[in-house]
Amino acid sequence: MVNQRQSKGTSKAIDERPYPPSWCRREISARCTIEAPAARVWELMTKVEEYGNWNPFIVQIDAGNSSTFSEGERVLLHVRMDDSKKITKTSLLVTHVSPPAVAKDSFGELKYVFNDWFLASSGMVKSARIQRVQVINSSQCEYTTVEFFGGCLWRFIPFDKVQKGFDIHAASLKLAAEKKEAGC
Repeated sequence: MVNQRQSKGTSKAIDERPYPPSWCRREISARCTIEAPAARVWELMTKVEEYGNWNPFIVQIDAGNSSTFSEGERVLLHVRMDDSKKITKTSLLVTHVSPPAVAKDSFGELKYVFNDWFLASSGMVKSARIQRVQVINSSQCEYTTVEFFGGCLWRFIPFDKVQKGFDIHAASLKLAAEKKEAGC
């Protein structure tokens, strides 16, 4: 069940956590509060050519000729699952891009689904990821990322490595945004 809270001054309920799809068998998530404006965090997490400068988990993104994520676009993530030099390439389809507004409790979301030509189309592995930046105030936001996993081979996904990667991703985004905010 999704926890919801009322946004002050409105009757609109704000989801604290995205709904899992019906096929979901397991989910991994990470969350942190960032002492930087939501717009700055959004800029860092959507400029694909900059990922390797701040993110040791997703070290590169190939997005064709695009410098940011676009709905309907296929992208290739270069992922380092642990401290090794080995890079795993993961094909994704961007399904939603919505930057955060300035108002308190507004949020921006980036959503994509696993798009490996064989594993995804056959239903062997399904995954959908949501990255959300929610405005707390003009100089603070909350970053949340959650990925839902399913398909008949979901048990073979290295969840401990994925969780570690998500934790590193969130901490690195926080560090980069706060460093940039401080002018370093």
